[in-house]
Amino acid sequence: MTSALKRQSNRKNARLSTGPKTAEGRRKSSQNARRHGLSAAPPATEILHHLRLILGDPVATPETAAQTPRGAAALQLATAEARLTHAQRHAAEIVARETPHTLAYEIDLVRGELEDLDYLFNIEGQISGRKLLRQLTATSARFDERDRRAARRHLQDAHAGRRKALKRFLELDQFHKTKPN
Repeated sequence: MTSALKRQSNRKNARLSTGPKTAEGRRKSSQNARRHGLSAAPPATEILHHLRLILGDPVATPETAAQTPRGAAALQLATAEARLTHAQRHAAEIVARETPHTLAYEIDLVRGELEDLDYLFNIEGQISGRKLLRQLTATSARFDERDRRAARRHLQDAHAGRRKALKRFLELDQFHKTKPN
């Protein structure tokens, strides 16, 4: 049982944790899910493609499939397959991607300046240039790691969704096959 002091503390913290307060903050946070589209519903054409493969029916539609428990499970599985396909594509892009060209260009530019003979004996400039170089390199690595973690998380979620949908479909499919006509 939660103590009265703990409940009071929880309520106080909840009042403070209400999300962004400014219009700018709200606008910014409203765009969080738009970066990669992995949270969005998969394209209907991909779902339809997977649905027809799963049911073995070249003319199956989501509307007709949803009318039976087996068809609804097939539709869930098709949606999960489409999400997984999208997450796999996104993860492959993240792995193949290099540092953004503008950031790589900035890093090369600072390196070139630091190696320039006219600049070599400017100690203050060298220190600030090296500091900028470290910051640019760290920023690049941080963005790459953040994107990799997000891609990995979405991929794991997609795999889990497919496992769950597949299990449900196989249960209904087995029941459908053993049910007397």
